[in-house]
Amino acid sequence: MTFLKHALIILVVVWVSISFYIGGKFDEICIEGRLSSEQAHVVNLLHWGRCPTYRDGECVAEANDRVLVGECSEFFKTLWSPSKWARIWWR
Repeated sequence: MTFLKHALIILVVVWVSISFYIGGKFDEICIEGRLSSEQAHVVNLLHWGRCPTYRDGECVAEANDRVLVGECSEFFKTLWSPSKWARIWWR
């Protein structure tokens, strides 16, 4: 039980320190660029595997949408998915 407490404390400290480090630098670190209107049109022709929730079910890319760096995307998916953490710890 104490191991879980310590692991949780370490995870919280890491999360807080990353949050403070990234802070206002998120765009510099995790954004590759923005979509042009032509790129947005091409993206809209492709099949969306999963629609972003902030789009309210409308899978439409628009000009000036930000493009997230792959490493940041995977990091945030892992960070917010407890099932992935569980699989990593109990292999």
